[in-house]
Amino acid sequence: MISIDQNSAITSLNKALKPSACLIDSRSEIDRLSFLTKFASLINFYDHKNKVNGNWAPFLLKDPVFFMASIATMPFHEKYLKYIKVSTECTKKIIDPREINIIIKLYRIE
Repeated sequence: MISIDQNSAITSLNKALKPSACLIDSRSEIDRLSFLTKFASLINFYDHKNKVNGNWAPFLLKDPVFFMASIATMPFHEKYLKYIKVSTECTKKIIDPREINIIIKLYRIE
């Protein structure tokens, strides 16, 4: 008869249930939650008249877990570099209010 050590069985089960144990393509839980939010934007939401009325992304983004995951995976580096560049240029000289629109168009700030 084979004897099974219950402590080692429970320990191996706990290790198998950890999210880090099943990283597929090195995606973390945050990456998967962010993917679900982006994927939900592709699924149409239909109203009571069977007309398309948006998508499911806002529904998921109401949940703080999905909201924080989408913020955490947001590619901000390019916009941050634009901000640094514009703020550096602005501190070099005093900007006339009429020049602000020119700067916005120049750096394509949206």
